[in-house]
Amino acid sequence: MTLLRASNVFRCVLNGSALYCPACVAVLDDMKWFLLFLTLTMVGFGLAFYALFRQDRDRFMDFKNIWHSFASMFSYMLAMFDYNVFYNSTNPAAAMVLFVMFEFIMNVLLLNILIASMTNSFSKVTQVGMHHSRLCWRLSLFAALNQSVRPVHL
Repeated sequence: MTLLRASNVFRCVLNGSALYCPACVAVLDDMKWFLLFLTLTMVGFGLAFYALFRQDRDRFMDFKNIWHSFASMFSYMLAMFDYNVFYNSTNPAAAMVLFVMFEFIMNVLLLNILIASMTNSFSKVTQVGMHHSRLCWRLSLFAALNQSVRPVHL
């Protein structure tokens, strides 16, 4: 009987504090919209750079075809770029404006949206876990009190 009561207490303690798995599931569920927006943004800028460098495709391999353009957007997102590609293009002003817009949107706005989304998901899971742990604690206390009080037979 004591073993059963101890297992209930440990189960409630572990369920109340083990928020890692539900938090990961909630974050991944919320990230699907973020990843969709990230993909659409990268595709849009990839097509814009591909169209902008249509006269320079022989000189710059970054925008030789659409797939290279998408790969370049991914590497630009990770800050792996060369300014000479933009300065030596046929339209350097438009290339730099488009590049600055891409870097601002990807590295400032989307990074902040990602952090806010993950924080929001984790706080929702934490609040649910706190309510669950309080309920488990109350149930284990009730079970302990119920077993400690013995009925009096008259």
